[in-house]
Amino acid sequence: MGSNFAESVSKGDGRDGPKQTFLLETAPGLPFSAKSAEDTLMQRREVLQVATATALAHSLVSALGCGAAPTQAPPESPKPEPAPPAPQGGSPVTEALTRAAEAAAHCAVTGETCLEHCIRDLSSGSQMMADCAKVVQQMIPLCRALASLAAMGSPYAKEVAALCSRACAECHAECKKHAGHHKECKACAEACAACKEACDALV
Repeated sequence: MGSNFAESVSKGDGRDGPKQTFLLETAPGLPFSAKSAEDTLMQRREVLQVATATALAHSLVSALGCGAAPTQAPPESPKPEPAPPAPQGGSPVTEALTRAAEAAAHCAVTGETCLEHCIRDLSSGSQMMADCAKVVQQMIPLCRALASLAAMGSPYAKEVAALCSRACAECHAECKKHAGHHKECKACAEACAACKEACDALV
């Protein structure tokens, strides 16, 4: 009994047909049993059925997982930026600075018109408007500087206003000499007087 051997198992009683004989091999040294052979076959079939069902279930889950569209979270709305802090102490442009800026700007424009008139007169050979042209040329850049500095509330506005007041006083005095027969000089003299007053109030 040291080697494999086979025993025949008959199936059928011969009434429905000839008996069928199956050869079943057993391991060496183990007793042969037809019932144990049938049990082994049934266990193998059950294992195959379970394995097949597991494989089908796994395939179904994989297919559903691959076909499902990923859920995306709605985009977050942008957060509003915080408002800039309010300036401390209010605007640096005071009422006096505003008046000085407006008066200086008007005086500069009026002075340019007066200067053009003086240049036309000088081009004809007359020297009567030479002194007027000279003082107007010095007044205009100072008034422009004051208008810009006062409008922005610059701390240098007061220092420039003091110089502008002196230039306007000198220009007013010179233009007043010609105010009777030159409307450009008359307008410049009035603008210089108003600008000097605003500069003195600021200083």
